[in-house]
This record gives sequence, structure tokens and C-alpha cells, in this order.
Amino acid sequence: DVLFWRGAKIGGFRKQVVESMAGVPYTDVGFMTWESISTAGVNSAPGCLPLWEHCGKRYLGFLQGTTYSSRLKYQLLCGSTVLATRQSWGEWWT
Repeated sequence: DVLFWRGAKIGGFRKQVVESMAGVPYTDVGFMTWESISTAGVNSAPGCLPLWEHCGKRYLGFLQGTTYSSRLKYQLLCGSTVLATRQSWGEWWT
């Protein structure tokens, strides 16, 4: 079992966390990047995994970025343990 996180390379906090976790046993933490390959909408996102693959992980990380991230509610639905940083906003679900 590993702590898994993927996300965009935004904000200094995420960069600091990813760099500090490099080489730490039982972690799979890294950035994904968006690459525009064509003007026809064919694009690439190296490092990106679909949510259903996230749900196969026992421990998921949730890191604050520079704006709102909608991923937390989906991670909680996975049934995995979610380790989250303190967020700058409150989010309500009904």
C-alpha cells in the first residue's frame, strides 16, 4: 500500500511537497502535465490516471492548490483513506 497523489504543477506548496516526498518509501507522488498536441482537440496528460485507478489505492493525498479543486468529494467516494492538507475554503455537500 502506498500514498498516492497526482495533480497539476501549480503553487509553491505542491512543488515543496512533491520534492520532499521524492524517494520516500511507500509513496507515489507526482505531477501530471497538460500538453496540447493539436488544434483538433487531441491532447495528452502524462502522469494522469483516471479516477477509477485512484480508487484502487488505499491511501490518497489531497493537496491544496491555488484555486478550488473538486477532487476531494470523489476521493471520499472511493472508500480510501484520504490524507488532506487544510483547505482555504469550506465545501458543503447534500
